[in-house]
Amino acid sequence: MHPTFHILGTEISSYAAMALVGLIAGLCIGEYTRRHIGLSRGGLLTFTLFCMIGAVVGAKLLYMIVEWETTVSDLKNVLFG
Repeated sequence: MHPTFHILGTEISSYAAMALVGLIAGLCIGEYTRRHIGLSRGGLLTFTLFCMIGAVVGAKLLYMIVEWETTVSDLKNVLFG
């Protein structure tokens, strides 16, 4: 797998591209199923926003746990860098 690829002269990371594909796929599945469970479109978008925030916070927490030595030695850089 290539870490980055170029589209129209713009360098895009493969991780960001797959995250975007996953988000779009999730929204498509959510749009399809929301009609069956009676959820409004606004409710679906709110749920999606909370899922995205949870994913970012969870990923940062997992990184801090896995890289514990780095976290302890340079907390400011780990949190905001």
